[in-house]
Amino acid sequence: MQAGDPNQSYTYRVLNNPTTGDAFGFRGAIQQNVQGMNDRMFDAVSSVLGGTAPALNFVPTGSDFAPNHMAANIKDRLGAPQGTINIDPYATAQIVSANAQDHSGWVNQIPHEQAHTRQTPMILASLANSEGGAQAFADLVAQTAAQRSNIPYSPGNYDGDYTDFVKAAQARGRDWLLGAQFGHAPVSFP
Repeated sequence: MQAGDPNQSYTYRVLNNPTTGDAFGFRGAIQQNVQGMNDRMFDAVSSVLGGTAPALNFVPTGSDFAPNHMAANIKDRLGAPQGTINIDPYATAQIVSANAQDHSGWVNQIPHEQAHTRQTPMILASLANSEGGAQAFADLVAQTAAQRSNIPYSPGNYDGDYTDFVKAAQARGRDWLLGAQFGHAPVSFP
């Protein structure tokens, strides 16, 4: 591993492979903190998404449940219940540390995955609609949700491979982003 590799941070090492009682305690506290961040961000956008915050399902590094470090469970699977969000040690460490290299990108990912737990089956059936809609939603709400949740966040372009999907979703308008993709009338946000 290279110097400065985020996987070598103390937080990541504790999350990935705790070896002492203290390390297990720290891991539990860090995971509880990140669940609280998820819950607060959800509360900030609950007028759009409805219901209660999805639970985080903390999975080990390399888990098939989180091949890209964080993924919503849109169907029920043993070890990954429907409506929860899988998150591995890397994403957890990045979210909990405001100074982490990719902190804001992973904070942006929280409402993205939350959106997936509320999208209609028709939207979820299309990669372009589900990923474009979730990311366009996150781009629209993340800064306000983070601010309301007292989570440091720097706006940026976090669209990655979904850029074209995001542009198509944004072209559908705010009513689609804040309502139709979730199967309800549009909601004003913020």
